[in-house]
Amino acid sequence: GGLGPTRDDITKKTVTEYFGGKLIFSESLFQEIQEKLRHRKRIIPESNREQALIPDNARILPNPVGTAAGLYFEDKKGRRVYLVPGVPEEMKSIFNESIRPELIKLPGEKIRVYIYKTTGIMESEIVDRIEEGLNHFPMVKVGYYPSVYGVTLKMTVKENEAGAVESRLRDFLYNQLGDAIYTEGDRDITEIIADKLLSRGWTLSVAESCTGGLISHRLTEVPGISRVFTEGLVTYSNEAKM
Repeated sequence: GGLGPTRDDITKKTVTEYFGGKLIFSESLFQEIQEKLRHRKRIIPESNREQALIPDNARILPNPVGTAAGLYFEDKKGRRVYLVPGVPEEMKSIFNESIRPELIKLPGEKIRVYIYKTTGIMESEIVDRIEEGLNHFPMVKVGYYPSVYGVTLKMTVKENEAGAVESRLRDFLYNQLGDAIYTEGDRDITEIIADKLLSRGWTLSVAESCTGGLISHRLTEVPGISRVFTEGLVTYSNEAKM
């Protein structure tokens, strides 16, 4: 974050100065930003010139989604710093297209990450169920990531040890957590619900009150959901519910 055109976007300037460089105006980058805004039929504010200021000691990482370019710095010892916009869609796009391919080529030990997503169970209860048993998996590092949709478990193991532990770890987690695990991998819970409905030939209608249409909104973010999601109603007042 902090790569935009506003007063509080100081990341680019700060990191550039830390690496001993200065910002220079790039006419070609400014033209690219203008073209993107014209294509979206947006007014081109003067403040966008700030986004065309680039460090003279960094490499530009193209932003295929937005107007703030990513940046790559490297010091004399080979230490790397990547700057990306704070907007999630832009950050992911730059990471996948420019940063990830570079990181994969770097020397070092490869790791494998196993993701298990849970719902309907508190983080503290998961800890109580699995922490002691994880002592039998000293090669595995576990991370707990709670959210409003549940707790995601990320199990990290060295690539050369993954084969020996993968099935045992999976069996252990399912034995301890059972149906609380709703998927493996990084799929969203609404995608899983849609798949279940499709496989069973069921349809879904939703009547909401205090959630204000949130359930319907989440469902309609899933591509192809119209095959199973028929309608959603938001009825808030008592009169409407009768």
